[in-house]
Amino acid sequence: MTAAGGAGRRAALGGWLLLALLGLYTALVHAGLGPRPRVAAGEGPWWAPSGFLLEALARSALAPAVEGPRLGAVAFALPALALAVGVWVLTRSALARTLAVAGVLAVALFAFYGLGERARLVWRFFDWRGSATMLGLAGLVAALGLAPAWLQRARRLGAGLGLAAYVPVALALLALQRDVTGTDPTLPFAVSPWPVLPIFGLGVAGALLAALQLGIGVGLLGLAEPRWAPRLALPTLGIALAAGAVVAGSASGLLPFRASGATLAGFAGAAALGMAAAAAFARGGGPRRRRGAEFVLAALAIGVPLTAGRLLERADYHETRHGRAERVVAALETWYAREGLYPDDLAELVAAGDLAVVPRPRIGFGWPGGNAFTYQNFGTSYLLEFAAPRWVQCAYNPPYRDEPAEETAPDLAAGSWSCPAQPPELW
Repeated sequence: MTAAGGAGRRAALGGWLLLALLGLYTALVHAGLGPRPRVAAGEGPWWAPSGFLLEALARSALAPAVEGPRLGAVAFALPALALAVGVWVLTRSALARTLAVAGVLAVALFAFYGLGERARLVWRFFDWRGSATMLGLAGLVAALGLAPAWLQRARRLGAGLGLAAYVPVALALLALQRDVTGTDPTLPFAVSPWPVLPIFGLGVAGALLAALQLGIGVGLLGLAEPRWAPRLALPTLGIALAAGAVVAGSASGLLPFRASGATLAGFAGAAALGMAAAAAFARGGGPRRRRGAEFVLAALAIGVPLTAGRLLERADYHETRHGRAERVVAALETWYAREGLYPDDLAELVAAGDLAVVPRPRIGFGWPGGNAFTYQNFGTSYLLEFAAPRWVQCAYNPPYRDEPAEETAPDLAAGSWSCPAQPPELW
């Protein structure tokens, strides 16, 4: 037993050493493929990419093989994948495996956006936020994908400590889903000008991973009784193939489905594939039940805060668009009917008694110093704006008036909104 324990520790150490090599390789790809900043060489920040690999590849025989972003991403990700496989073989640490998966995804993202015609535009437009967003997306997807492994580790702490460890994670997912938009710099989690993490990291990848884990968990629990295996595997595999066809058809334009409908089909397909995989690879009734419960709990641990965050997003949008903004618009129309011109500032509405207080848009958890309506007065017209979740900027203009003095009654419906009545689906 001592010899076995020593061999296990040496293997784990080897896994962490491979993880360190993977980290160095990830940093090398980031520094070498990111286009050089708009400063002289050596004058930019230490973390900024220098583009030295781009220059070396352009002069080598490998230039045609990596000039396309997709092929280049695969070529650079293969060494990272080999190192990650070594990490998985040598250590069972959930942290090490999560970091290994994140490294592979980060390398693929750095290569995809570092090669091709869009490289300079993307990296220079986002500046440091590009690197932060790619790393954040890689880490988030890796952590969500390995949620069952983290849950298994938390279970060893006991029910109380395990739940205490999960609460801050759930709150972080909820805040990331609700508090990120590309149009309001006051929100603390808005790292990217475009909400990549909540939309692609949580809304797409997170939901698909939760559906896959739920399918695996249900499959394992159902297959704890061996005679159910053939009855469960074939139907779920058929559902998965049909859902995949729907997603592919919608993406190619062959089917008249909206993207959201195809995404739902993708979730169903992921769950069905998970059940089919459970039917194909599960062994033993007792282990099936235990692992099945872990996968189901992992899916719920991801799905509950994501669903709650999405519901809060919609509630924020509805309250601001149809409640607080319309109260401001009504007060502005009351002022205009009395004065013949709009006020210079919204605070004048409070002083005149048309509003008790100037409301603030409801978005996120109301961090101090955040969200406020933006108002621009044009005399007989104005522009009222507010930032909404998921990269939506709402603006309202009052109706056009040929003869301002004759307009006495508020007519909110005649005005023009730049945003729809319900929050739009960005995916």
